[in-house]
Amino acid sequence: MYFLTKFLLLCLGHCAFLLSACAQTSTAEWAAKHALFSQTMGALLPPEVDAKGAGLSISIHQNGQSIYQHHSGWANALQAQRVTADTPFELASVAKPFTALAVLQLVERGDVKLQDPVTRFLPQLPLAWSTVSLHHLLAHQSGIPDLLNEWPPKAWDHLTVAQLMAYFQKNPRLKFTPGQRGDYSNTNYILLAEVVKRATGQRWDAYLRDHIFEPLNMRSSFALDVEDALRQPYALHFAVSESIDGVHYELPGAVGQKSSAHDLHQFVQGLIQRRLIRPQTFELMTQVHTTFDDGRLYGYGWYVTQPELRSLWPWVTGGWALGHTGRLGAYRTALYFDRRNDWDLVVLGNGGKLTEELMRKVVALTRQHLER
Repeated sequence: MYFLTKFLLLCLGHCAFLLSACAQTSTAEWAAKHALFSQTMGALLPPEVDAKGAGLSISIHQNGQSIYQHHSGWANALQAQRVTADTPFELASVAKPFTALAVLQLVERGDVKLQDPVTRFLPQLPLAWSTVSLHHLLAHQSGIPDLLNEWPPKAWDHLTVAQLMAYFQKNPRLKFTPGQRGDYSNTNYILLAEVVKRATGQRWDAYLRDHIFEPLNMRSSFALDVEDALRQPYALHFAVSESIDGVHYELPGAVGQKSSAHDLHQFVQGLIQRRLIRPQTFELMTQVHTTFDDGRLYGYGWYVTQPELRSLWPWVTGGWALGHTGRLGAYRTALYFDRRNDWDLVVLGNGGKLTEELMRKVVALTRQHLER
């Protein structure tokens, strides 16, 4: 028995040594791999991004650790404010995951149902729209025209939701029967934000602050209708203008939210850790509800990569990789996360075409490096 015990202890010692050596090798390989990634990523960025012009903010994490950060250029050239990880940018359509999350929180509380007609909360809309449900809005299946892309930008200057609904009263025609197919429309998410406001009695910025921003310690985030006294400095349009090509957008939900790279990482972590909604609600949010004509897949507020994890994790019904991009005037934004490989990516910019070209390269390189 003595010799057997001694032999077992000797084996355990060798196993511990081997495991320690493997861990050290794995850590070294991980560090070398990401060092090469950082070097390659840095080579993508032209010198002018570091030295002058509008700003760019990139943040990439894997396994909870930062593997690449780049924050450069001007947030506000008029006041010599540089971009940092905490600089809020206009998110454009990257606001949509927040809007979808807010609606799903109300579903969990029993304040709304996904099959509720939008006219239950917004009776100023056409009576014929009583077949349009909150699900249809979330999944872009409503048939409501995308006026943000159909109207000239000047038509949105200081436009109110009351004026928008008055227009629809006179122009109630839908593009197709609700639920018949999918067609991306910013109008859906403008109406969803108004539903949240009516259902809760809160301002939009107050709801996001109380139920998303503060619980996740997102200190550099605020919504379009925040009171001026609470508004933080943020990245201006081309770093010089508060308006977007002379237009002041005042309808939140589809656009009109400001957040920083740091805060968007916090947001992703909060979702993954199920700190804001239940696991089953998260799966509902991230599963495929709509297939667009171009083949892209959409959940509630996210573009979705078809799930491939069910053989390993039967409870996973949502997609394993999710993301959204945004474009409004000079603002270019992207938010992606991959729960299979445990990474997330944030790209924020206020430099128009230059930012857009860089964003595409950064997203492609990140996916090539981190997906397997």
